[in-house]
Amino acid sequence: MTESGAVLGAERDGASYLVTLRIPYPGYPFAEVLRSDIEWAGAKAGVGVKVKFAAGDATWADGCLSRFKVSSRPGGPERIELPVAESGQPVRRAGDLAGIDALPRRGVRKIVAVASGKGGVGKSFVTASLATHLRLLGFNVGILDADITGPCISRMLGVTGLPRLKENKMMQPLETQLGTKVMAVDLIMDRFKTPLIWRGPLINSAIRGLFSETDWGDIHYLLVDLPPGTSDAPLTVFQSLRPDAVVFVTSPMLVAKTVVARAVTMAKELGAPILGVVENMSYMASPSGVRVNVFGRGGTEESVKDLGVSYLGSLPLDPAVSGLADRGEIEFYRSPELFAVARFVRFGLMRLGKPVEPAFWTPKSAVAGSGGGG
Repeated sequence: MTESGAVLGAERDGASYLVTLRIPYPGYPFAEVLRSDIEWAGAKAGVGVKVKFAAGDATWADGCLSRFKVSSRPGGPERIELPVAESGQPVRRAGDLAGIDALPRRGVRKIVAVASGKGGVGKSFVTASLATHLRLLGFNVGILDADITGPCISRMLGVTGLPRLKENKMMQPLETQLGTKVMAVDLIMDRFKTPLIWRGPLINSAIRGLFSETDWGDIHYLLVDLPPGTSDAPLTVFQSLRPDAVVFVTSPMLVAKTVVARAVTMAKELGAPILGVVENMSYMASPSGVRVNVFGRGGTEESVKDLGVSYLGSLPLDPAVSGLADRGEIEFYRSPELFAVARFVRFGLMRLGKPVEPAFWTPKSAVAGSGGGG
């Protein structure tokens, strides 16, 4: 950071050091992530560190936590109190909460959020599969892994390495073998085996930063893999990115359907258009063709109708998925059930205002092998 000119100065401030960092502009979304990392490194070295920021001629010291109340107990550490709506207050729509503004899209035409409400239902698998389906149809597609504390999309797609910083100071997303652009926090942070123990505001800043500091280029569809739950991180996506559509993923288990029902209600309250619900791991087909209901019998289609949203179909529990995901080859998975679900999603996307036309696409291998000879 010192070599890049980001550190403007460091001076003694009582028992600790005050470090001044240069940031690109006031409100830079990664500022609080930088503060957390530097203070963590100082504490590990036994040195107290305070961080302030400077953007141009204006000092920006409040950081992204300015809209949160900081309080402390006698003799205890400071803690962050997140704003919570009081019982009986009307729920505010996406973007209405103070301090949460919509981010500019810069070439991203449509944003599709893939959510579940509950973890472990295969949301990341569905995200990667839908992105691959759209890519094979000729669309320019990107994936943003917004699950900051549990990212896995990059591993499933076989994407490794450090994103390059372009001349415009934006990060260049990495690409899969089929050309899908991917950005995730595990690609830019040297903490692959260390858990990110972050408070909500840091996670929110990271999500906004991954989106706004990435040069996506001309993207027809950006799929956002949301973390489970209905709290801070999903709210940040709904309010900052304003998705054009939401796809929900559930499993046959009653507890999963109950949780996804709450997530669907949250999306409705925030005014996000819902394409429908996909039931993953619905059954497992034996070699003889007999269907085994590993997680119980469905009922998802009926419960989805009660929610007033569309049922997009069901996907089987296929042992091939885990093997492909572990090898980073999930975009090569094919199944008729997956194609049917992806088709329903694509038709739903076509109804979102003006249809997006796919770009002409040629596989990289064909381009490389064309040579120019007769």
